[in-house]
Amino acid sequence: MKEKKVTWLELFFDLVFVTTVSLITRILVNAEHHPDQVHLYFGEFLLMVFPMFWLWAGQTMFFNRYSDEIGHPTVFMLLQMFCLILMPVHIKFDFDTTTYHIFLLSYLGFRLLTIVQYVLAGRRRLDDARCRTASVLSRLFTAGAIITAASIFFHGSWRYTVMYAGIFADIVSPLFFRRSLKNTPVNLPHLSERLGSFVLIAFGESLVSITDILSESGDSHYAMAFAAASFLLISLMWASYFHDFENTLDRYVETNGQLILYSHFLILAAIMILAANLHLLFADQLPRPTLIDFLFGSAAVFFILKHGVFYHHRQSGLDPGVKKAAVILLLMLALYAIDVVVAPPVIMSVFLLALCFALEISGPRLFLVTGPGTKEQRTTDRS
Repeated sequence: MKEKKVTWLELFFDLVFVTTVSLITRILVNAEHHPDQVHLYFGEFLLMVFPMFWLWAGQTMFFNRYSDEIGHPTVFMLLQMFCLILMPVHIKFDFDTTTYHIFLLSYLGFRLLTIVQYVLAGRRRLDDARCRTASVLSRLFTAGAIITAASIFFHGSWRYTVMYAGIFADIVSPLFFRRSLKNTPVNLPHLSERLGSFVLIAFGESLVSITDILSESGDSHYAMAFAAASFLLISLMWASYFHDFENTLDRYVETNGQLILYSHFLILAAIMILAANLHLLFADQLPRPTLIDFLFGSAAVFFILKHGVFYHHRQSGLDPGVKKAAVILLLMLALYAIDVVVAPPVIMSVFLLALCFALEISGPRLFLVTGPGTKEQRTTDRS
C-alpha cells in the first residue's frame, strides 16, 4: 500500500479539536461543584464526546480514502473548521433553545459538508468498489443527518433523544457494511498517524490539568508532589501507547479501519476522563470512592483497548504476551481493591496506578518475537 503523508491541512484541522477537547474536559471538571451529580456529569461528558469525535472521524476517513479524488479539499475543511468553532461554545449540560439550535446547525453543517464530499467522490470515475463505498457511506450519513435534523420538531427531552438517536445511527450504521468496506481498505499508515495525533492531543489535555493544579496551588509541596505523580502516570501511559504504535503496529495490513477507529473513541474518552479526574482528585471535593472508580476504570479501559488494537494489527512474527497483560490487569484490580479497603492518600493511588504501566514498559515487551518453526523467545528490548 502506498504510504500517504499527513498534510499540513489536516494538522491545521486538528487545531480546532484541541480547543474542543480542552473545553469539554474543563466542563467535566465543573462536577466538583455538584457532588450529588457526579455520575450524571461523567455520563453527559460521553454524550459530548460522541458527536465531536465522530465529526473528526468522518472527515478523517473520507480524506484517508478519497482526498485525491476531489477538488479543493481545503475549502471543505476550512468551512468544517468554522462549524466546529461554533460548537464548543454551545456545548452545555443544560441546553437552552438558543444553544441547542446553534449546536444542531453547526453539527449538521459539518456533517453535510462531509456527505457532499462523498457524493462528489462517488460520481467520479473511480473503480467500482471505491465508487460503491462512497455511495453507501453518503446514503448512510444522510439518513443519520435527517434523523438528527428531525429533532427540531420535538420538545423537551424528546428533542435530545431524537438528536442523539440520529448521531448514534450515523455512528453504528457503517458497522453493518464492514464486509463491503473491506473492498475499499483504508490507508492504515495515514489513519494510524491521524489517530495517534488525536491521542497526543488528549494526553496534552492531561498535562494542562497538571499545570492547572500547580497554578491554582502556588508553591504547595503537596501540589508539586501530586503533579509529579500525575505527570509520571501520564508519561508512562504515553510511553505504553506509542511504543506499541512504533514497534508493534503493522501499517501495511489491509483493513476497513473500523476496529482501530471505534476502539480509539474509547481510548480517547478514557484519557480525557483521566485528565479531568486528576484535577478532581486533587480538589478533593467529590466522593473519593467515585473518583477512584473512574481513575482505575479509565486506566484499565485504556490498557485493554490499546493492547487489543495493537494485537489485532500486529506485525507478522509477533505474538501477544497474554500472560503478562493478564498479570498487569490483575495487578490493577488488586491495587484497586486495596485502595478501596485501605483508602490511602490519593497521591498514593496515582503512584500505584503508575506502577502498573511502569511494569509493562520496563520488562520484556507484551508482544514477543517469534520465528517460523521456533519457540517463543522473550526479547530483552526495553520500551
